[in-house]
Amino acid sequence: MKVRIGFFHKKSLIKVKFKGEYFISDKSGCPGKNLDNNKVYDIKLIESKPSEHEWYEKTDTVFDVGKLESHRDKYYLHEKSTRVIKVGSQIGKLNNFEYWLLEKTGDMEGKIYPSGDYKYKKLIKKDAQGKIFFNGVEFKNKINMIPANEDCSFVVEGVNVGIDFHWDHKEDLEYKGELEVIIDNSGSLTAVNIIDLEEYLSSVNSSEMRNDNNLEMLKAQTIAARSTVLATMGKHHYSDGFDLCSDDHCQCYQGISKISELSKKVTEDTKGEILIFDSGIVDARYSKICGGITERYSTCWEDMDFPYLASFYDNPVGSEVKNVMKDKEAEKFILDKNFDCFCNTFKNPLPKSLEFCRDLFRWKTVITASEIKENLKQKFGIDIGDITDLTAIARGYSGRIFKMELKGTESNTVISKELNIRRLLSKTHLPSSAFLITKSGTDFIFTGAGWGHGAGLCQIGAQVMGEKGYSYKVILKHYYRGAAVKNLSDYT
Repeated sequence: MKVRIGFFHKKSLIKVKFKGEYFISDKSGCPGKNLDNNKVYDIKLIESKPSEHEWYEKTDTVFDVGKLESHRDKYYLHEKSTRVIKVGSQIGKLNNFEYWLLEKTGDMEGKIYPSGDYKYKKLIKKDAQGKIFFNGVEFKNKINMIPANEDCSFVVEGVNVGIDFHWDHKEDLEYKGELEVIIDNSGSLTAVNIIDLEEYLSSVNSSEMRNDNNLEMLKAQTIAARSTVLATMGKHHYSDGFDLCSDDHCQCYQGISKISELSKKVTEDTKGEILIFDSGIVDARYSKICGGITERYSTCWEDMDFPYLASFYDNPVGSEVKNVMKDKEAEKFILDKNFDCFCNTFKNPLPKSLEFCRDLFRWKTVITASEIKENLKQKFGIDIGDITDLTAIARGYSGRIFKMELKGTESNTVISKELNIRRLLSKTHLPSSAFLITKSGTDFIFTGAGWGHGAGLCQIGAQVMGEKGYSYKVILKHYYRGAAVKNLSDYT
């Protein structure tokens, strides 16, 4: 199975070097002129027009056609501003299809997370058009470079890694498989790597974790990553021209540069294994450090939940958390550096590659009111004057804030969902939204717990579980409640 990974976005020039025998594909898909080995080529945008599109807000997600029929009369037949679209794909006897109920909204450009948003969708009315100049020839809208065999690879200069996070930087990265360059919706160039799923996972393993991590943890991570790919294909980047992006918005993927013998081994050892819940593929979310209690899907993304992404204590008992956390409970939890859990980095040993995580089990940071004001304007297009106060309106089951009120000198506003709150309170992202707020003059002090959204597998918790002797299937059973490990071959 091939997957399409968008990894280099909104460019006017792409520099690439081919290793081995590559061919330019013509419009019929037949191999054309071959490319010189180890020569650096420029792929240039000559002219283009961006796509014509409309913005829609996703008001509901439906998984059952029968339920969809009950919605159709309410939404679709009487409201011209609404749409119902089917997204996803068929994978053997399994499918990851769902139906989005969409309502037309205003222009959201620059107001949402730049790599994609769970709530706002861009529907294309007319595809972007353009000309690409490569190897002395003009190509219309896209160009494909096809490898002659599996030993071929290509290197792209200056790929952005960790987009919008504090480790955002550029690297020259090497990839196997096919290179496709498209005119994207903005009218710029985007590079897409078309690669075998298992080859892709070998890289994701070593991009998300490292060689000195526990073997059982890496197996669990691989199965979670494989499940996530299959569950989200055709959804996360609907209308973008690729299945997933190469950064944290989907999964970290840095080509073959980071692949190790260990990452190859765990991919091969778990080949085809996925998580299944109620005859469907599990959307196996994961984060770095849950902080001691995992979070539900609805706190982080849409206003719905999946039974396998429950909130529970990340310890050997693993009892489920039944109620959302109140402020007093959150204060006690967040201030407890000795909280008994697998991912307590203050109490459990970590391999060298994960030492950078140690101070993020419990953390503290400061941001000024003026920085918050600027972030609110730049990232969300909202201006409420000078920021005078912040209040947590609603917390999830792990203490993560998913609704926060900002008071300003001119007006007030509310920011919802944990990622938006984290984006607001940092130049990149606050470690998590499980935090307490105190104020000192014009500074806001945040004392927090964990790193990431906290839903699904906790990577540090899984690492510690592996070191304590838990198998990868037990680790997955712990983090994805009610899900079972199956093989794709059972569904072909």
